[in-house]
Amino acid sequence: MLSIQISWAAVFIAALINMVLGALWYSPLLFGNVWLKLVKIDRKKMDMKKGARRGYIVSALMSVVMAIVLSLLIQATGSLSPLGGAMIGLLIWVGFCVTMMISPVLWENKPLQGYAINIGYHLVSLVAMGAVIGAFA
Repeated sequence: MLSIQISWAAVFIAALINMVLGALWYSPLLFGNVWLKLVKIDRKKMDMKKGARRGYIVSALMSVVMAIVLSLLIQATGSLSPLGGAMIGLLIWVGFCVTMMISPVLWENKPLQGYAINIGYHLVSLVAMGAVIGAFA
């Protein structure tokens, strides 16, 4: 039987990394302006107050869930190092993000560039989260 102990410090650090990286990734500093055009949102008309609080709370909770599941997988596979954790993050990205997130491009005529921006974010996030969790394992 596997003995799995979740490091809550690692989970919260990993979740914070996911949130901070997302804020940076989709900001005007990186891909925010291109992404807004692709999803047809006018920054000037965007009401940040409407739904933003709920969006940030749900995103933060989902980041914690993602970090918990990543922690469980890292431990279950014995990938108990920063490199091992990063590799699990990479495998999750290839096996799930890359494959599942292509459907809107194929079936909903969503732009490939938006897909690239989104999966790029998930690649960097999952690898970084995995490395942090692996370091604590």
